[in-house]
Amino acid sequence: MFNKENYRTRDHVLCPSNPIPRTESRPLNRSTPDTHSRTTIRILISTPLHHYHLYMAPLITPLQQAYLDAYSAACALVPRNLRQTIILFGGAASIAHGILDRKAKDVDILVGVEALEILSDAISNMREGFHRDHDGSIKWDKCDSSNIKLFEVTVEFVELGGPFVPRIPEVTGFGEGYVATLTELVQMRASTLVNRGDESDHIDFRLLLSEVVKRGLKLPHLREEELELMVEAVKMYEESQDTDELFMSALGSFELGGVRFENWVAWARYMSL
Repeated sequence: MFNKENYRTRDHVLCPSNPIPRTESRPLNRSTPDTHSRTTIRILISTPLHHYHLYMAPLITPLQQAYLDAYSAACALVPRNLRQTIILFGGAASIAHGILDRKAKDVDILVGVEALEILSDAISNMREGFHRDHDGSIKWDKCDSSNIKLFEVTVEFVELGGPFVPRIPEVTGFGEGYVATLTELVQMRASTLVNRGDESDHIDFRLLLSEVVKRGLKLPHLREEELELMVEAVKMYEESQDTDELFMSALGSFELGGVRFENWVAWARYMSL
């Protein structure tokens, strides 16, 4: 793995190319005291995930479908101009990406300030199946055509750009809303693994990383602190050389010691100089 103690600074970059997936930046209006402030959200230009979801639909369980339906119900409450501020992530996002091996505990949704106000009002007034449980947790009821409750799933709204997820993630379209990309989910899970380290986090991080490699994807460009976090997460698999290899296969461009490298091969060549 990367050894920063032996790292030598250079003022040039080796082996350019291997471009990261093309993205575009779209403005995301935030409800803040500064009316001129704007945050950008990157939307990955790719095949819409609702098309991708079609091929994996026969394998999905009714409960997993209920998780996705809870997100769709939340989207339906929010005006279209705010849909970019309501993003599916966490375990339910893995389901949206067709990863059905693991059970999600709840539906995690990143939400902007304005969208959260609308959703909070819907919860308080018990609209569209949303309500609060006696313990204060947010629930959504999945009902059949006769309005008979089939499932009750837990929903957690997380502040978009807040302390838990400080960086606005790269997303791709999913139904009427957006889901964090698979490579973003890997980085989010790495952060959770390092900070919490539950057994489920170990399993999920490696599963997501293996899916990224299996699908021929690359992690987005990693700044030095992001690279350090990923390396720390991989190191938690002490004797698993396989996890090291998965990470190196998924690694795209990154910064280290003030130098940008397009891939780990470029870094290895640089270190051999």
